[in-house]
Amino acid sequence: MVSKCLHLHLRPYPYHRQFAHITTHHLPTAITTKPTVTPRRCVSLSPRASRQPTATPHFGDFDPDPILTNDDLKPTTSDQRTFSGWELASLWVGLVVGVPSYYLAGSLVDLGMAWWQAICTVVSANIILLGPLVLTGHPGTRYGISFPVLARSAFGIRGAHVPTLLRALVGCGWYGIETWIGGEAIFIMLPKFIRDSQLSNSLPWLGEIGGFTTTILAIIGISLATITTNIAANVVAPANALSNLNPSIFTFRRGALLTALIGIAFQPWRLLKSSESFIYTWLVGYSALLGPIGGIILADYYFIRRMNLSIRDLYSTNPRGVYYYWKGYNLTALVALGVGIFPVLPGLLENVGILNSVPNSFRTIYNNAWFFSFFFAGIVYLVLSCLKGKEKDDLWNERPLPNST
Repeated sequence: MVSKCLHLHLRPYPYHRQFAHITTHHLPTAITTKPTVTPRRCVSLSPRASRQPTATPHFGDFDPDPILTNDDLKPTTSDQRTFSGWELASLWVGLVVGVPSYYLAGSLVDLGMAWWQAICTVVSANIILLGPLVLTGHPGTRYGISFPVLARSAFGIRGAHVPTLLRALVGCGWYGIETWIGGEAIFIMLPKFIRDSQLSNSLPWLGEIGGFTTTILAIIGISLATITTNIAANVVAPANALSNLNPSIFTFRRGALLTALIGIAFQPWRLLKSSESFIYTWLVGYSALLGPIGGIILADYYFIRRMNLSIRDLYSTNPRGVYYYWKGYNLTALVALGVGIFPVLPGLLENVGILNSVPNSFRTIYNNAWFFSFFFAGIVYLVLSCLKGKEKDDLWNERPLPNST
C-alpha cells in the first residue's frame, strides 16, 4: 500500500553520444559540452571523468515521443509544486491512517502474537521501509518524474511496462481491499445486519459501540480513512502505469476508473477471509514482486547512474538513446527481476495450495520474500551490469582510437 511510488557522469560511451547530457537540478537549462573519449567501465569501480556535470534541457526544449508522454507523464517543474509542509504532512497522515493498518496488527494477534508484539512488528516494519521509500522518492523530487518514467532508466523505454504493471496490480488489489472495508462500514448502518457483517466480525468493537451518533461518527471516520488512503496510495500508481502503457488512450482519469474495476475483480473478500490469507497470501505474496523491482531501480539509480538522469532520453525512442538498450528493453534488469522472483515462487505455490510440500529452505525464503528478493535482485543486477560494461570495454579497447587531430 505504498506509491513519483540516474546520474550520468561525464564519461561518454563511444556508441551513445547521449551520455554527454545529464542533469543536476529539476529541469535546468541546456549547456553544451565536448565529451572526452574514454572507455566505459563499471561505474562503481572507474573514476569519473569530471566532477562538473552538464545539464539536460528543459522538457519544452525538445520534442518528446508522443507514445511516451502525455500531460500526466510530463515532469513537474518547481513552479508546479505548490504543496506546503502542512499539506504534505496531511497527505502522509491520510496515506497511513487506514483500517488495514489496524487489521494487520489484529491479524498478527490472531496468529498468536501478544498485542504489544503486534504493534512493535508493525512499527518496526514501517521504520525498515522508511529507508527504501526515501531513496525511491529522491528521483521523483529531483527530476519531477513519476515512477513509470523512472523505471525506464533501469528497465528500458519499453521494458518499464513490466515493473509498472506489476506495481499497478498491487495497487488495484489494495484499492479493492480498502473499498470493500469502506463499503462494509456503510453497510452496517443497517442495524439488522450489524451482527452478521463480515466487518463486525473482523472489528467487533464496531458492532458493539452504543448510540446512533457514535455509530455514525465511526462510519464517517472509517469512510474518510478509506477515501484518503485509496486516492493517494492506491489510485496513483495503477493510473500512472496505465497511462505509461499507452499515453494516447489512457489518461490519469481513465486509469483511475479502470483501477476501480480491477480492484473489484480481485475479490478482496477472499483475501480478507482469514488472517492467514491476508498476511501470508496477500502481503507476503506481493512483496515478492515489489522487492526485486525496488532493488533493481535503486541499484541502477544510485550505483550505475550515480543519481543522474537524462530527461531527454527518458522520453525518446531513438535507438541511440541512453535508455533504449535492446529494442527498448534492458535484458539485464529483466533477468535480475526473474532471478529475484523465481526462488520465492515455490513457497507461494505451497501457500495457495498448488503444491503440497516444498523444502524448508523455500519456506524460509518465502517468509522473508521482500528482503530476499530486494537484495538478491539488486546485487544480481549490479554484477550483470558490471560484467556487461566490461565486455563493452574490451570491445572498445580492440578498436583503434580516433586521431586527436
